[in-house]
Amino acid sequence: MESEIDDVELNRVLRDNKAIEEDPQYQEWIRNRFGNLIKDSGIPNGKGIYTDTGNRRSFKARHVPATLENIVAQMRKEQETGIGLGGINLRGAATKAYSSVEEMRQESEKLLGEHIFDEEYDSYMKEFGQRLNDLTEAATKTGYDVAKQTLLEAVRDSKNKTDMKRRLQNKSRWIRYSDELTDDLWQLKQDVQNMPAPYFEAKPRRIVYPEEALAYILPDNADADVLQALEQRGYNVLTYKAGDEQDRLAKLNSVEEAKFSLRDGLKDDLQSIKNRTFNFAGGELLLGTTSDFLVNELGFKPLPYYMPPTKAYRAIATEKEAKAQNQPTGEGINYHGLGVDGLYEILDHGEKTIAAFVDDEAIDGEKRDDRLVLVTDVDVNGGLGVVVVEPNGKARKMGAGQIDANKSITVFDK
Repeated sequence: MESEIDDVELNRVLRDNKAIEEDPQYQEWIRNRFGNLIKDSGIPNGKGIYTDTGNRRSFKARHVPATLENIVAQMRKEQETGIGLGGINLRGAATKAYSSVEEMRQESEKLLGEHIFDEEYDSYMKEFGQRLNDLTEAATKTGYDVAKQTLLEAVRDSKNKTDMKRRLQNKSRWIRYSDELTDDLWQLKQDVQNMPAPYFEAKPRRIVYPEEALAYILPDNADADVLQALEQRGYNVLTYKAGDEQDRLAKLNSVEEAKFSLRDGLKDDLQSIKNRTFNFAGGELLLGTTSDFLVNELGFKPLPYYMPPTKAYRAIATEKEAKAQNQPTGEGINYHGLGVDGLYEILDHGEKTIAAFVDDEAIDGEKRDDRLVLVTDVDVNGGLGVVVVEPNGKARKMGAGQIDANKSITVFDK
């Protein structure tokens, strides 16, 4: 009497008992049992296990060699297909692609601060994963994995509900089809597309090779083997005192032609400021390093570059948005409605200033004869983006009190 493996029940047992997968004895048994079975390796190219005529594709037909060039090409393809390096996944398959910044702005309400997103992400994906598993079990006919692959391909490739129905019906040889399956799978796709996100993701457009870097700036406690390997290859390596942000910024500003001054992660913080989830009382917003233009052309000291978070919020929000979030409005309080992308772009184009002049008018009751107005080339509502900066001031840094800093005190269009 032959035994038959229940694919659905086996997947349920493994899914509900994660401890089995993490057990060291189980992992050792897997290695001993199957360690020699790997005949080839590669990156999934998105082609299904079976052709439309029912023939099984070979491993090589479904994978490309794992080279750097192929990895980047596959990541670019993922933007359009939802295929990740580990195969098709639900979120990747259902992800909506944006063709313009304006489309992203219209969808920006879906964005949450990263710490909020992390708290909610697990619950969202657990729910969506369970719904997908339920649909897969209902559709299983020739195997659980075949059904799941078929459903994910339908999520990824379908342009509308009618298209999804046609695709699923064409696969009825391998899955149990029903109109209810189409309804539920299409709704799942919509729900995944509309789930909150911490950011809009961009895919790399090309390979950036190590020799293209102007310098490698590492803490002085970095792995000695890493430092040695970089130096042996002739790369420009600079070290700074570990944990000393000002020393790191000084090393960065010492690099010739290092034009980019805004730090990684700034957009996430700007989004949290817009959502009012930023710790406004904890410290001011670190924008990055003072730009080469300000240092080399206008004589600013190469200090950290900060902005008061309240000023950033008023640059981002409209007065209507501020009222909706119970923020103060009225005489002397101006909201500029630049949005997160608009504020970031104007700050970034501080390197491309087309005019600069001294502004000695009082701002917040304070007059300074060294305050500068930088006019950028960013087109905003028929005007130009403007940044007002103050050199050699003080900024509140979380856990460090007042530190020396250059500051942007407001950004607007004029």
